Order: sequence, then C-alpha cells, then structure tokens
Amino acid sequence: MTATKTTTKKATPAKAEPTPTKKAAPKSSGKSTAKYNVAGYPGLARTVRSRLSGTQLSIWFTAEAPQFKGASKPWAIECEDHGKSKLCDTRTEARMHREDPVTFCPTCKAAFKRTSKKAA
Repeated sequence: MTATKTTTKKATPAKAEPTPTKKAAPKSSGKSTAKYNVAGYPGLARTVRSRLSGTQLSIWFTAEAPQFKGASKPWAIECEDHGKSKLCDTRTEARMHREDPVTFCPTCKAAFKRTSKKAA
C-alpha cells in the first residue's frame, strides 16, 4: 500500500475592495436658491382664483419677475383680470391680500359693491 500525499492549497487572501470616499457637501452661501417658476413664468410663485371676486390672482417674487424689475419690496400680488398689483413685504402679506382682492384692486371693489347691492 502506498501512501498518497494530500496537498492543500494555500488560501489567498481576498482583495479588499476600496472603500468609497464621501465627498464633502458644498458649503451653503446662506442665500436662498429657490426658483419661482410656475407654468414657465419666471418669478411666479402661485396662482389662484379668488372666491370673493372670481378673478385670477398671482403671487410674484419680484426679484425674479421681469415685470416687477426694480421693485422696492420682495413680493407682489396681482389681479390678472384687471392688471392691478400691490407690493408686499412678505409672502404672508401677499397671501392675506389673496383672500380679499378688493383691498388693492379698485375694479374688483366696484364689482363687489355692485353684486352686494343686488343681493341685499
């Protein structure tokens, strides 16, 4: 009987895969990068139809809206049906006027007075 030699292969160490390195996030400059562009109109933040007057109202960010170039305040609300607008200090203020357009649009105000007299 002859003895057979058993040979064992030496295990080769598995190659370590390179660990992915995390890239540092870009530092924020502190400025807002929000773009207001509803329906392709630069600066347009929101459009709604007023329940009170039935007219189309739009809230604009004046820094990006070309029709408000050089405006003294950052926000504006506009009555699209009559072309009247009001500049506002905050978006919240513009949204408050959205609920009651008769405060800045004289045509809406006149229409509201006519309809309220008929109802009475």
